[in-house]
Amino acid sequence: YNTGVINRCFADSVVSGTEKSGGLVGWNGEVGQIANSFSTSQVWSSGQGTGGLAGFNGGTIQKTYAAGPVRAVDFAT
Repeated sequence: YNTGVINRCFADSVVSGTEKSGGLVGWNGEVGQIANSFSTSQVWSSGQGTGGLAGFNGGTIQKTYAAGPVRAVDFAT
């Protein structure tokens, strides 16, 4: 759960979850900021909120990308 600032960050991992699963963060809260970052993580989830970068975003994401595969049962972003 991110409520701060993530800047110039990189993630390359395998993520497996049931809800709010992301390659960099599971949940980017409403005051959370992610910038100048990227993820090549593989993300697999059986629940709602799945994304290559963030499983859920309520904050700000700028100049950031995800390039890994994402597989979800419900919602994928």
